[in-house]
Amino acid sequence: MNRYLIVSIHDVAPPFETEVEAILGRVQELGVARCSLLVVPDYHHGGRADWNAAWASRLNRWQAEGHETVLHGFYHQADAAGKNAGFKSRFLRNIYTSCESEFLELDAAEAEKRLRLGLEVFARVGLAAKGFVAPAWLMNEEILKALGKLGFEYTNTLKKIIDLKTGRVSNAWAQVYSSRAAWRRWASVAWNECLWRRNRCLNVVRVSIHPLEYHYPMLWNHLESLVRRSVKGRKTLTYIGFVDRLRVGSA
Repeated sequence: MNRYLIVSIHDVAPPFETEVEAILGRVQELGVARCSLLVVPDYHHGGRADWNAAWASRLNRWQAEGHETVLHGFYHQADAAGKNAGFKSRFLRNIYTSCESEFLELDAAEAEKRLRLGLEVFARVGLAAKGFVAPAWLMNEEILKALGKLGFEYTNTLKKIIDLKTGRVSNAWAQVYSSRAAWRRWASVAWNECLWRRNRCLNVVRVSIHPLEYHYPMLWNHLESLVRRSVKGRKTLTYIGFVDRLRVGSA
């Protein structure tokens, strides 16, 4: 059985440029040559990527180095809750994600509008966008329909990688940490250690990194340990690299 490791870096945006650069350098030292970079076109309405020449240049350099660029929402920030929002949506928006669940409650028209705008920004900057990952992996069924319509090749959720062209779904529960509070950091380390003991038996391991984790030694040390253990005996791929292998039957 072929075995793979996919390392992705979320929230790739100007406020985290220094962290992303440092993380890329460090995981490369650990044996990960290519990562999937989840790029937010206008992070928290702070300025679009195609309006920032220096940032666009940095993104292009990372892409030229072999890293994959993935559309990761548009603002990475949820809109205000609608009057009819249920308890689950409110919990996911306000508590689980701290208002980062941008695509969870969008209707089809608004979702398609933001996806198209994201593709336009990527095109202006010179980035490829074969995949889409919703902020916090939260999206409704309308998003999946829009993704196929707009030609995206894949998406993923917390637990699955979805090939939008063939319909094939690969089970791969992402190793992901939470740094927002001390208790979350402690719980993240314990949870990810337990999850890795399950995931190490699978053909693909996903390690998902958020820039702020680089600033918390307890989290970062465990994350490095996870990558170091996972890379042994595995080929490192980007998401699109893994999907392409699935299609030719070599994954």
